[in-house]
Amino acid sequence: YVDLELPGTGITAMYAVGDRLFCFSSSTLTIVNVAQDYEYLEGTFMGKGIATPKQAVEVEEGVAFVNGTGVYYFDGSRMESLSDDLMMTFDWSTATSIGYLPDEKLVCVWHTTSTGILTYSLATKAWVGNSLSNVTPSTRVKFYENEPHWIQDTDLKKLSIVNTASVTTVDIKTGNISCGDLSKYKKFVKALVTCDNTNLNILYGIDGETPAYSSDSIDGTKPISIGKKGKTIQFQITSDVGVDGGQVSDITLVYRDLRID
Repeated sequence: YVDLELPGTGITAMYAVGDRLFCFSSSTLTIVNVAQDYEYLEGTFMGKGIATPKQAVEVEEGVAFVNGTGVYYFDGSRMESLSDDLMMTFDWSTATSIGYLPDEKLVCVWHTTSTGILTYSLATKAWVGNSLSNVTPSTRVKFYENEPHWIQDTDLKKLSIVNTASVTTVDIKTGNISCGDLSKYKKFVKALVTCDNTNLNILYGIDGETPAYSSDSIDGTKPISIGKKGKTIQFQITSDVGVDGGQVSDITLVYRDLRID
């Protein structure tokens, strides 16, 4: 056996992932390898703990979990952060629960802002949605007949995607893009957004300002002139009319570093 020293409140959740046992406490994740005739401690990771079992869920052959530092996914062979590069500016301390939709390959994270759900696509490796006004689970999400459910009082609730709107409006924001170096000033020259719906508009903001400078018809045929100096830039894609759907396949940013002598 392995004697584990778990700080905080002890074990908050346990998951078997292949030949490994994931033991969560409120502040740490301890991984025990059980592949051999004897068990051994594979690693202890500070800052990877979870407060409640609702913050972890089985995903394919691995496990995903969320805490105040971000969203993490172990696919059976390696651990990766789903939030460090793509959602660094989001306040993950508001996250309360996590679930998984296997058919759509979506990791779903509930947060307390308007009882929203952020969704990450394992297929496209991107955050693809923020649904508001949802029912928040009171227990962990588990699978019944291969579909994600949780228990709400005496009822069995199912996690699913339901379209209740007759028209769809779009409001997508990127994180603050630093182009690899947050400390350097850049001259943001122009951007080119490839999209298949000309009803979408693009706004951008420099160094944390509210996106305001706008350009319409982002169909990928003409560049969006920027000509602004700063350390970071954020894009916002919106629609001023209902749209049937659309896909943004690429955002290309042209910039150059500015030297300060």
